[in-house]
Amino acid sequence: MAKILKNLALIRKKLLLSTIIVVTVFFIVSFVFKKWTWIASSLLGSSFSYLILTQLMYTQAKVLQKTKPKLVFLSYLLRLALYAIPLALSLILKNTLTIWITLIFLLIFQVQYIGLEGIKQYKNYKKRQIRWKA
Repeated sequence: MAKILKNLALIRKKLLLSTIIVVTVFFIVSFVFKKWTWIASSLLGSSFSYLILTQLMYTQAKVLQKTKPKLVFLSYLLRLALYAIPLALSLILKNTLTIWITLIFLLIFQVQYIGLEGIKQYKNYKKRQIRWKA
């Protein structure tokens, strides 16, 4: 139990650090081009993306612990709602928010999570490949 939560906390910390770097660079670009709607949209998308990732990791930990396997469907519906809220806000507030920037930053944590897991699996594959050759 503690090992699962520790691993998820480490993954979340790595993703948060890299996302802060990406968002900071994007803020600088937005300031240079004076696109204030880009800043608001990226803040909305990245903050909801963090909430979605945290909720996903919490659900995964509960399922892996086998304490609440029925939680999966309800958490899926909650994640759908968390995706819908910033998109609806972007559609309603067209003058203030840019939907494309919101979409990109809404998926930023998930894309980085997939990349992080892919790199980790590739390293494990290379280690196994070396062991098989030896």
